[in-house]
Amino acid sequence: MMGSPKNLVIVDDHEFFRKGIVLTVEKFNFIKCTGEASSGEEFLEMLKNQVPCDIVLMDISMPGMGGVEATRKALEMNPSLRIAALSMFGEEQYFESMLDAGAVAFIVKNIDAVGLEYALKVIAEGKNYYSPEVVGFLAHRRSRKRNKKVTRREIDIIELIARGYTNQQIADELGVSLRTITNHRANLHKKVGVKNTVGLLAWAMKEGIITKL
Repeated sequence: MMGSPKNLVIVDDHEFFRKGIVLTVEKFNFIKCTGEASSGEEFLEMLKNQVPCDIVLMDISMPGMGGVEATRKALEMNPSLRIAALSMFGEEQYFESMLDAGAVAFIVKNIDAVGLEYALKVIAEGKNYYSPEVVGFLAHRRSRKRNKKVTRREIDIIELIARGYTNQQIADELGVSLRTITNHRANLHKKVGVKNTVGLLAWAMKEGIITKL
């Protein structure tokens, strides 16, 4: 990965978990931990004090201000932040709320060091990342009709989304305009009856369009 290491802040109310992430991240040369917070309120104070921060690992459930509200407020303060939700099974009801708040990734807390390194690299490259367990759960949970037809171009777009490509990267890959991709994605959401990217990927996995992320 080119350029200076990205700055990472970990927001989680469990100190033992935070310290474990810090020790793991120390082994990666593309990112460095610049801060820890035990609550949403503490994290927002860090932003006000201009603690260097590019990527955030944000726990969903914390005492006081939870991850959803903290994500929304943090992005109002600094829209360039890339926030990844940290989740445990049993917190699935918050996934879409975190996405709506602006999270670009979902990472399950039982991820190993290799998986965490990959996830953080994807996020640092400006792409979105979703743990397979998250999408797999939603695919199992959502019941989608199989008579909805998608075009070859729409399938290409879905496959690139699953690989973490942004709209601009998809447009560049397919040789079309950003507006074209934006329109395709809006039409896809309407066609298959979903509201966001997680829902689209869950539907695509259920339909067999993609088999893994």
